[in-house]
Amino acid sequence: MNTTHSFPNVRRTRFIPVLFAFVVFLFCSKAEAQKIRPDCNGTAITGTPSNAGTNFLLCFEQNNYRDSEPNDDEFLEIYVASLGDTATVTITTNSHPTVSKVLFLQADSSKTYRISDEMSNLWLTSDEVPDDRVVKVQSTSPIVCYGLNNKDATADAFLALPFESAAAEYRILSYPNSNNPQAYTSGDWMPSQFAVAAFQDNTTVTITPSAATAGGRAAGVPFQVTLQSGQGYQVQTDPSVDALDLTGSTVASDKPVAVYSGHARTEIPYQFLRTDVSTSRDMLLEAMPPTSAWGTAFVLNAIDIDAQGTKNPGGDLMRVVALNDNTTVTVNGNPWVTLNHNQFADSMISSPVLVKGSGALLVGEYAHTDINNNSNGDPFLAVVPAVDQSFNNYTFFAPDKLDYPLQKVIIVTDTLAQNSILFDGQALPGRIFQKVPGSIGGHAYALTEYTGFNQGAHTITSMMPPEDGFTILSYGLGKVISYGYTAGILLVPKRAIGIQYPPQAMGGHHTNTIDFRNTAYQDAYLDSAVFIADNPKMRNLGIHVKERIAYDIGVLPVGQSAEIHLVSDDQLPAPVEGTLRIYSHLPSYMNLEPAEMPFTLYPDAEAGVAENNSPALSAFASPNPFSSYTTVNFSVPETGDITMVLYDELGRVVQQVASSEFPAGPYSVRIERRGLPDGVYTCVITSQKLHINERVPIVAGE
Repeated sequence: MNTTHSFPNVRRTRFIPVLFAFVVFLFCSKAEAQKIRPDCNGTAITGTPSNAGTNFLLCFEQNNYRDSEPNDDEFLEIYVASLGDTATVTITTNSHPTVSKVLFLQADSSKTYRISDEMSNLWLTSDEVPDDRVVKVQSTSPIVCYGLNNKDATADAFLALPFESAAAEYRILSYPNSNNPQAYTSGDWMPSQFAVAAFQDNTTVTITPSAATAGGRAAGVPFQVTLQSGQGYQVQTDPSVDALDLTGSTVASDKPVAVYSGHARTEIPYQFLRTDVSTSRDMLLEAMPPTSAWGTAFVLNAIDIDAQGTKNPGGDLMRVVALNDNTTVTVNGNPWVTLNHNQFADSMISSPVLVKGSGALLVGEYAHTDINNNSNGDPFLAVVPAVDQSFNNYTFFAPDKLDYPLQKVIIVTDTLAQNSILFDGQALPGRIFQKVPGSIGGHAYALTEYTGFNQGAHTITSMMPPEDGFTILSYGLGKVISYGYTAGILLVPKRAIGIQYPPQAMGGHHTNTIDFRNTAYQDAYLDSAVFIADNPKMRNLGIHVKERIAYDIGVLPVGQSAEIHLVSDDQLPAPVEGTLRIYSHLPSYMNLEPAEMPFTLYPDAEAGVAENNSPALSAFASPNPFSSYTTVNFSVPETGDITMVLYDELGRVVQQVASSEFPAGPYSVRIERRGLPDGVYTCVITSQKLHINERVPIVAGE
């Protein structure tokens, strides 16, 4: 896209911008808009992807504490709850028909199914071949589903994610092999592990492990496996080798899959040893969200180890994984670390923290090993939901309090909404919420660790609209045993496109072709692509994307790949470093964060204008960021209809900037701040006649 021109500060046509500060309008066509809509009365968003669905796959990964010994406390539990409609829930597995169970749920009711007799036959094995021991949970209407993998002194719980929210690309959160690798000879099996399960027949899964596996797979080398419906595939590291860790492993597939990750049994943090008694260890297990639903802002807090809110002196471990290169991460507004693709970093936390990434992150909280033999606690893994994935209505489960006498739920919400939270219909006092340091985009957050509830299903709701709702993380503690899990997650993808950085050179010849793929759970509508040179002086070379991808490619089906090409109007004198951005939206609800990646354009790039005749506007905003107003500058190549609309990050219309016929020529259109909160906005410029669809990111703030 050509960004070489400058425009005089003129206004060729008169417009009156109209501010719709509280309008909820989704970026989609009129025909598609009816598929989903936010409800400002605080009810559920009909059809929104979330952890509610009708088809689930549960992987009970190996829980191998003294696996060869009889254990009366071994059981697997499946929790299901209906959401407003009656539901018939069928639980089956390909491997053991005797496990089958049919549960009938009334509207807004729940049931628990405990498996004990056959449960040892439902743990996945790790011989790296397809495994039939996946539990299928299918319902006639939407439900939520959770699981608990329990043994004496080692357990963890997880939120099951449905087919409706499944995708084709995931990353793994795990932990290193135990620092006592020889323990496996006595039955203590302690490897890092993850599992993949297929919803559909003939699903091809490509796995790239970040560490050598027990089945002989090399670190960093992809391999493929084909799974049938209801089959799983578990990968473990060699437990006899210390410090192997599968975190950052990649799972990609040609059809939607479910992915679980964790550890068979580990201490937290790695190499933590107790000298007075044996070190407490526990299994880790959690469902992984697809990369398309990762977020950029998260609130965490070290868990309480008693009802009075006492923290473990060692705090908890936070692990952050980056999706893209050069992702900077701040904690409470302070710089922490810069991560590249699939890299991760750890930190111990003992108080509330606000984590912000410049790109997509996956964040996990790991509970600390017990350090006081008389207290509660043990390791668990919980995926931390992003605060920009808040919702206003979740149902979650608490297991038997005999096993976990201390159970709490961490509720995180915007400070403006902390007086609106209801637990089982009863209002929670706003004073029990603690403010989290820092803010993001003008939003500050507060949290509470709420207790006092019994086992079974519970609902947490808010009187605020969904986008001003909350996130929840549930946990339970006993003596040297624990569980923790994401208690509800919205799973609305923030981006649909993943860019695959091409090799710097192929046979000595640099390539300027960009491969990318749809990583969302549904078709992605491509809008535009732009290359922004790091050095403003290099932008006069007219570097742009050859294709008008909204028209040359258009809709990219689920999991499909495509390519675009960077070209320049003038011959490049030297390599040009910059950032490639591809904009897209999903047809059913909103425009998404752009796929973004650093890119170097080389002198052997083809020179010349784009092959099609659709003109580029070369639009940009200045000043940007802006405090009171900004001006969008562009040039119309010929007379045509132009519509300009300003959207916020959630895809809501906040200003109808312009809609009129524009004669050919340059324009500078002013957009007033008019009370808009700090944040990132997108000005979308379209013309049906001129085949224009331009997107200009604009930042409101100092």
